[in-house]
Amino acid sequence: MSAVDNVTEALANTSIAPVAPTGDNNITGGQPINAAENEAVIASAAEGRRLYIGNLAYATTEGALKEFFTGYSIESTSIPTNPRTTRPVGYAFVDLSTAEEAQKAIQELSGKDILDRKVSVQLARKPETAAEKAEAAASGGEGVSGNEGRRRSSGRGRGRGRGRGGRGARGGRAVQLDICPFLREYFADLDITLASD
Repeated sequence: MSAVDNVTEALANTSIAPVAPTGDNNITGGQPINAAENEAVIASAAEGRRLYIGNLAYATTEGALKEFFTGYSIESTSIPTNPRTTRPVGYAFVDLSTAEEAQKAIQELSGKDILDRKVSVQLARKPETAAEKAEAAASGGEGVSGNEGRRRSSGRGRGRGRGRGGRGARGGRAVQLDICPFLREYFADLDITLASD
């Protein structure tokens, strides 16, 4: 058996499971992402027990987060990290035991400081499934988070709006040219205001 055959056989007997990045601030700690864990996250968000904690300092650890929630029944904490840099992303999730306790925590802890930063404590939204994201993108409508398939309300798109008056229409600087009438149409699409006759 050749080396290529050995490698082919070895690869045929392996499977690839998504793995979360390692680190002190990651709830999964480098273990494969568990479907049961994902279901638990969806369930706690749907039941109103999962909290989103925003505006966290990057140095915030799960220990500091648990200390912040002293007096509450914490089921789990999670500080997501950027997979490329393994640096915390500045927000966290905390699952509490009841929805009533979550509402109490929102009232009491929102605006308080963790590591000299005022944090925002809110109910976490239920995560979208891949099917929901695909459906929202295909329909052009808004998804659960509100940004998918979003269209610009104005017809001009990106840029400075040339062809629709440009700066001249907004009261900005305009170049005044005295020019013959047959060239006015040519300059109509440029960012130039022509002097009237």
